[in-house]
Amino acid sequence: MPMSSSSPTDRAWEMIEQERGRDRLIKWISIAAWSVTFVIVGTLSTVGMFLRLRTTSLHEIQLRLAALEETLTTSAAERGPR
Repeated sequence: MPMSSSSPTDRAWEMIEQERGRDRLIKWISIAAWSVTFVIVGTLSTVGMFLRLRTTSLHEIQLRLAALEETLTTSAAERGPR
């Protein structure tokens, strides 16, 4: 059985450093994942808001056109045939 040149204390510190490296990696991955999640949610919210504003505007236009049509129809009916 070959003897290792490092002492048990040195091996323990190497294992601790490896674990610290893994912890840093996991922390970095978590931060990156949350950042990407917030960017995606923010983008979707902005797009949704603009689409909703556009839909509302189109709905308002349709209502105004219907009211204008009703006004024109009423005024034409009041004047009678020419």
